Amino acid sequence: MASTQQSAQEFLGNGRTLLTEGRLNCDPLIEALNQCKFFINHELSSIESAENSQDRIRILLDIVFSKGEEACSKFLKILDKKRFEVFPRPVLGDRDLHHWISCFSFQDEPQSQTANLADLLMNDEKSILLVGKPGVGKTTVALEILRLWTEEKSIPVSYMFYFDEPLMRVFSQYPNPHMLKDLIFHHYICPEEASDQVLENIESNSENVVLIFDGIMDVTGNNVIKQLMGKEFLKDAKVLTTCRPEAEDTGYLSDWPSYRVEVQGFSHRSIYEYFKWMLGTTDDIGPLKNPELFSLCSVPLYAFIVTACISVSPVEARNKPFTITEMYVQIFRFCMKQHGHQNVEHLDKYITDNKRDIIKLALASYQAMLAKTLSLTDLDLEDNPVQNAFLTKQFWNPSTTSCKVYAFLHNTMQEFWAALFLILNPDKITNVLDQCHSDEDGKYLKYIMPFLSGLLSDNLVDLIKCLVPVEQIEATRAKYFEQIIDTFLYTKEQNQEGDFEQFVEVDNILFVCRCLYEYQSPEACLLFLAKVQYELDLEDQTLDPHHCCVLSYVVSQTTHRNIDLNLTDCNISDPGVKLLLGSLKILKFLRSTSRLQSQMWRVAFEAGQFSDFDSLLSLFSFEMHLYAHETQDQKVFQRIGEVLKKKRSESVHLFLHVNEKLITRSLQKAIFESLSNIATIRISPHQFKVAIETDLYVQGAIYEMKTGQRCVRNLLSVFSNNQRENFEEQCKFLLNLQEQGKNMDVLPVLQPVFYALPTTWVVQPSNPSMSLLFQTMQALNLKKPAELDNVTYTLSELKLFLQCMPYVTEMRFSAALIQPKDIHKIVKIVTDLFILASECGEEKLRSLSTICSYSTFPFAEDSKDMQSFFLLDLFTQLKESSSWKTALPALKPILMVAPAVWTVDLLKLEKTFALIELLKLQAVTKPVELRSWSCERENLKIFLNCLPYISKLCCDEQFFQTVCEVLSADNEWNPKQIAELLRSLGFSISLMDMLPSRLCKAVGNIFELLDKEDISLSLLPQKISCQGCAYLFSNMKKLQTLRFNKDTLEQLAEVVYDAQDENLTQLFLEKIDGDLSPCGLSWDVLSYLAQVTKKQVTLDLPEGRFNVLKVPSLLAVLDTVCFKRQDPSLISPRFVRAALKEIYQKRAGHLIVKLVKSSANLINLCMRELDSTDCKALCFALHYSDGVKLNLLNSVIPSNETDSIVKLMHRVSDLRVDRKLLLSFLHASKDMEKQGYSVSALLRALNHKLDFSCNSSLSSGRFVQENGDVLTLSLTDFTAISSAINTSTCDTELILYDCQADDSALEVLFPVLHKVHLHLGKSRLCQFLTLIFNVPMAMSLKWASSLSKALGKELDLSDTPLNYRTCESLQLVLDYTEDLTHLNLSHCQITDACLDLFLPHLHKMMILDLCDNQITEVGLLVEEARFETQQAGTRRCTQPQHYSTKDLGSKSKMEKKVWFQYTSEGLFMCRTTGLLFGLKGSGCVEYSVVHWDMRLLINTRYKPAGPLFDIKTITGEIYELHLPHCETHEKKWISDLGEIMEDLKCDELKKLKNLMNHTVNRDRIRWTKLKEANDRCELASLVVETWGFKESVKAIHEFMKKLPRNDEFVTDRLKPYVTQFGLEV
Repeated sequence: MASTQQSAQEFLGNGRTLLTEGRLNCDPLIEALNQCKFFINHELSSIESAENSQDRIRILLDIVFSKGEEACSKFLKILDKKRFEVFPRPVLGDRDLHHWISCFSFQDEPQSQTANLADLLMNDEKSILLVGKPGVGKTTVALEILRLWTEEKSIPVSYMFYFDEPLMRVFSQYPNPHMLKDLIFHHYICPEEASDQVLENIESNSENVVLIFDGIMDVTGNNVIKQLMGKEFLKDAKVLTTCRPEAEDTGYLSDWPSYRVEVQGFSHRSIYEYFKWMLGTTDDIGPLKNPELFSLCSVPLYAFIVTACISVSPVEARNKPFTITEMYVQIFRFCMKQHGHQNVEHLDKYITDNKRDIIKLALASYQAMLAKTLSLTDLDLEDNPVQNAFLTKQFWNPSTTSCKVYAFLHNTMQEFWAALFLILNPDKITNVLDQCHSDEDGKYLKYIMPFLSGLLSDNLVDLIKCLVPVEQIEATRAKYFEQIIDTFLYTKEQNQEGDFEQFVEVDNILFVCRCLYEYQSPEACLLFLAKVQYELDLEDQTLDPHHCCVLSYVVSQTTHRNIDLNLTDCNISDPGVKLLLGSLKILKFLRSTSRLQSQMWRVAFEAGQFSDFDSLLSLFSFEMHLYAHETQDQKVFQRIGEVLKKKRSESVHLFLHVNEKLITRSLQKAIFESLSNIATIRISPHQFKVAIETDLYVQGAIYEMKTGQRCVRNLLSVFSNNQRENFEEQCKFLLNLQEQGKNMDVLPVLQPVFYALPTTWVVQPSNPSMSLLFQTMQALNLKKPAELDNVTYTLSELKLFLQCMPYVTEMRFSAALIQPKDIHKIVKIVTDLFILASECGEEKLRSLSTICSYSTFPFAEDSKDMQSFFLLDLFTQLKESSSWKTALPALKPILMVAPAVWTVDLLKLEKTFALIELLKLQAVTKPVELRSWSCERENLKIFLNCLPYISKLCCDEQFFQTVCEVLSADNEWNPKQIAELLRSLGFSISLMDMLPSRLCKAVGNIFELLDKEDISLSLLPQKISCQGCAYLFSNMKKLQTLRFNKDTLEQLAEVVYDAQDENLTQLFLEKIDGDLSPCGLSWDVLSYLAQVTKKQVTLDLPEGRFNVLKVPSLLAVLDTVCFKRQDPSLISPRFVRAALKEIYQKRAGHLIVKLVKSSANLINLCMRELDSTDCKALCFALHYSDGVKLNLLNSVIPSNETDSIVKLMHRVSDLRVDRKLLLSFLHASKDMEKQGYSVSALLRALNHKLDFSCNSSLSSGRFVQENGDVLTLSLTDFTAISSAINTSTCDTELILYDCQADDSALEVLFPVLHKVHLHLGKSRLCQFLTLIFNVPMAMSLKWASSLSKALGKELDLSDTPLNYRTCESLQLVLDYTEDLTHLNLSHCQITDACLDLFLPHLHKMMILDLCDNQITEVGLLVEEARFETQQAGTRRCTQPQHYSTKDLGSKSKMEKKVWFQYTSEGLFMCRTTGLLFGLKGSGCVEYSVVHWDMRLLINTRYKPAGPLFDIKTITGEIYELHLPHCETHEKKWISDLGEIMEDLKCDELKKLKNLMNHTVNRDRIRWTKLKEANDRCELASLVVETWGFKESVKAIHEFMKKLPRNDEFVTDRLKPYVTQFGLEV
């Protein structure tokens, strides 16, 4: 099984890294190995104890290697079989494990060879078992052995005894005979004389004895036969037995050590030869052209029957697929006709007349089957034409005729007659099915069932109705056929318990498929497929053509569900493959090996136009496997080229299986012509890969030169993902290609290959490898990066590498760095290279420096930590070397580009001085990232000396504080040096924790040295003294930002307050810009800061802080105070109320101005219950204010004070009141108007907006509407509203949401509606429309005009039932409407009559929504005459999704064509279809709605989600096209379902998957698919894809109850869909 180039152990060793890094799913692999008893003792537990998958596969590989070559071979074979479950899906650019395993040359297990019958007699095997299914020719083989023995004198066998099947059936039931002598001489043949001498000769010369037991049972009741087979008698005799397959694995034969020979019947060629021998010719023979009938002929018995059928009716044989039962029925009728001497027209009557004898023979056959014997007794053949027609007479012993025994010519005929008995006596079927569940008795009864299934078929009713009434056949079929299926699919316990979730045996699947084929019913096939979950697992089976025939038939009966068929490691002949090809479209998954795929492709190409190549590609994930070494005619290569040339959604992955170093030129041409459609080309076995790939490149270059078509670059693309075993192989390939390219004079064409391969030179530590690399470099003469993939190179190898430098652009060590400690070894290699280069001269050293001068040196990718450590260590080692004077300058070019940022860890840095020297060596300053540091003074001083060579320092925010704290303790510390540190930090520092005065003074001294620099300071102390604050703030000349949190600011403020130092206070407030709003300070602190400062202080005044304040004291400092809130309305109304009272009592009008100014020009009295004094104080404030904002939301004002406040509304610029207070003000203004006061100021303060909706009030507070959200407005209220609107000089916005009123009240509004922008609910709008309808026509027109102007450009009456009268009023309103943005009439119960009212106004609407109404016409216009378009850029109509009475299936209406002729450029919309055309110039467009061709959607995940349009441009040009919106709600459901999945815990998700796999009410989701879902979003998509939109909602709703997950998170996301589909909440 190993490759001819590599053993299995070597191959596995080379792929070890690929396997350990490949993210393998180990579970299926370990399970398969465990099933074949691969592990011993603790091995399995050691694997399972590993922490991650990489460790598991590493331990597993160690175990496999320890077991040797055979174990490695076994492991690779299982890995290949399970690769789709174990390996991850290939990703472009990644190393492909699927390709790696395909490179191993699996030698197939020894194939079953054609056995020579003479060899069976002559070989050394003493126990031979001939196995075969009924009719395949086991008895023929046994008799042929007898014939050979009699004719061939050279066979050294003296005695041969043959016991036929009827006799063996008797022996299986009875203990007689008891002795060997009785068995041989009494039950076989007795010699005429000296029988004792003969027996003695047999016993003493047993090596010359052959015993043939034809048709042995699984249970052998005769002890003599057992002793002969067990070698207790005649131990050297050759014992040859025959049996059916089911007898082989159970009973006595299961433990019998024997040499197994399988009788497979006729081969493909043998069938032709047999037909020619039987019929004299193969010309115009039906079965040879009928695949279904031809599939039967692999069984010799059926081939014989077919030839008999051909002789009767050749035409019928050609045109009709025969079932086995049908052939036996034809034989039955033919025999009845022959022995009864009847004409065909009288045959049915003759059968009916002899029904009694037929029943008797059927009963005898049935009873013999129950007794497991072929012998029929108690029959008298004299003058019985029925029995004479079918039976032959046999005797127990040729010497006596006292006991007559009869038998059929073949046991299959007995099974047919037993089936005939069951259809005549259907009440016996249940008993037989129960016995079929028995391990012993039932195995032979099961062969009755295919015949019984065939007799129940509709196709045979006409042939047997003379024997069985049609009604009885139909009743039997309805009652028992599903029971037949269940019997052989499930165990007896499963049938009793209704548990059908377990695995179904392969033999049972094939047997049921055979019954279904005989039954010939599509409905029964669908029932069976549903029971097996549409999964047919036939792994590791040998399928003869008839198996494939029945399988193809069953699979082909479904068109609505794709099937998962597993043919992994199946052995199938070409005729069988050809039969399976016809059912490919029905398959969703086809699992198979590359060998079977290659066979399928070969058979498909040989069949030509009859094959569905696209389905094959889809099933094989667009992989095409070809046996390139097979001799094929030109037509096959032509078809390969045609398939490859066809454009598809995905490119083809081509696998070439070869056994030599060349492939035919015809295949090469087919590949070259189709390269644009090929994704990859893979070649196996691996030993031919280099030669084949080289030849393809060279021939491709020749092809490109001849045709001018791009070929080499395309070949490079398709070969780009192929993995080389090692770099040496790559070099050999390149050298070979270069040599052949040079010989064929195509090197210029092959240059792209040499530039692309390899992307990097790989330098391996061995002189031969490096010599090969150098040779390759010289041959190609190209410069590329070099990867040194090891950390152990000898000096001689490094010297050889220096010779390669002219061909290297960059030297890298990425692959060599496996663990951190390897960095020291890499430094040693680079150091040695620089020393060797310096010894070789300046030129060599310059070349080495050049290949190291790149930004990420010495790695391919950025690795700051390692890079900085590497360069520092390299500098140190070179400094300590003897060649440091010449080697160190070579580092300067490297340090110009690497690193971009230095990474330094002072804790780990052993030689700090080396860092300074290295930084000095670089020509430019670079940023430094400081990871950690020590608090040692000397180390910090040394690092500060590096600052001149650092452009920017990135470090922890405490580093600056640490330096200041440590160094300031030294009297000789230098503040200027630390000021330089501040510069490298970007003048941004943090001071935190404990800040003693000494530290603050040191920092202050540093600040004093900075004149122009802006400092950014984060101040977060745990404790700081007053003196420390003074040091910091007094020396800080320019502060850009000062960052602190609330606690820090409060702490600093309290420190300043405690100091009572005016200068310190001024400094503090200056640095914080007077902003004390984040603080929760006491009034004493606030008062002190506000009184002392010369700056304005900003305070935050929330409601909860009122108790802290002293209003009189605060009023005294209002000049220096302002209140800060993000929302000024949130300034404490308690404070404002108290302040206004205080000011009013003092009559201090000047303080009003200061208070209003500090409060953002707002008087906030919301949610207050004001008394008379409060109202007077408010009026006093308004009197001294101008343009002030007033907030009275949810406030209560005494009724007697309302007038005084309203009179001062001219002082208010913005008034906020709730709807209740608004009514009070409006009533007051109406009364004042009677007294001569102007009330227009009130509307101006309200910004001409009267809002009576519930949104006008705050949602919380002590005072809310007593009647809930709905406000009832009276006639008096509307009179006041109308009066206010009438006095206004501007239009007023009137909002009446959440309001109700009677008709008389609403009528008051009509006279002022022309001055109103009206916003109201749907019910109030209907009330207005009803009022319009109920008044005289003249008044209706006037009111409709006013309402039209007030409503604006959007009307929403959705979900509001509209009668005809209301629609008439709406029509009047639309008469006065110029243009509507949106009219929503969905769910309004509108009829066609109502729609007719709106038709004249449809051109005014941009969007019209008529969904879910009682409209019976397609679209908005009636019949085809209403199709018209309109130039109205964005106008469209949202049409109903379904109609209740209109039949939309009429082809004549759906396919009616529309022509639209246009004369100018623009956007045009069809109101009927929703199509929007962007058209240029002038021209004509033809379009129509056509039927979906559902065949186009087969094998896709798509379904129709809207109309299908056929659009043609007769003349002109379409530059833009918008299709109507047809998206379903599925995407939103998948998104919400994904969120539900993400919220589930691991155990909940596991339980949910289990529910999905074991659901009863719908198709279950297989575990393999559940495991393939990589994340929870993919699982959500899988659920919807499997069950559909509605069923998935129903399932998830059901599963969430079972988890249980009925919390708000889940129910909120489920509720819209549960409601949509009417599910129980």
